[in-house]
Amino acid sequence: TAQAYSQFAASVLPVLPMDGLAVVLLDPEQETSRVVFSLGDTHRYGSTPGCGSGVEAPVSVGDGPPMCIPLQGREGELGAVLYRGPIAGNYGPDEDALIRRSADRLAEILENIQLRQRLDRIAEESQALDRIGEAVSSARPLDRVFHRFAHEIKGMLNIHCLRIYVADPCSG
Repeated sequence: TAQAYSQFAASVLPVLPMDGLAVVLLDPEQETSRVVFSLGDTHRYGSTPGCGSGVEAPVSVGDGPPMCIPLQGREGELGAVLYRGPIAGNYGPDEDALIRRSADRLAEILENIQLRQRLDRIAEESQALDRIGEAVSSARPLDRVFHRFAHEIKGMLNIHCLRIYVADPCSG
């Protein structure tokens, strides 16, 4: 991933002399965002108008807001590239096309990485569910089955405590 960000920065650097560059990605729910790559002066945070839903943009000390280049994936907005430099927004159509192509390529790479992560997560969850199924269908004592379940589920969920209550339907 770091290589993708560095390649993006290298591709736009000849066109955009920069004071700062940051890549901000939205979380899966698209409610919050986080800076995943920065280069140069990007040390204060705040909202950047017109930069997409939920993108909290790094804002460096200096004149005006950074230029926002949206990162669009096949399924919607991924985040934004935020640029700060002497010519933010003051460049021609050739420079704009290069920046857009570079941003589109970065979005494609990021989307593929996110897809791979989701597929890996699904495979891990499926394997965990198989192990739980094996434990449940085995002749293991009930406490061992619950321990296996708790162990497997802990890897899939962000939990601190798991309590399992067993009700005896015959006890009334």
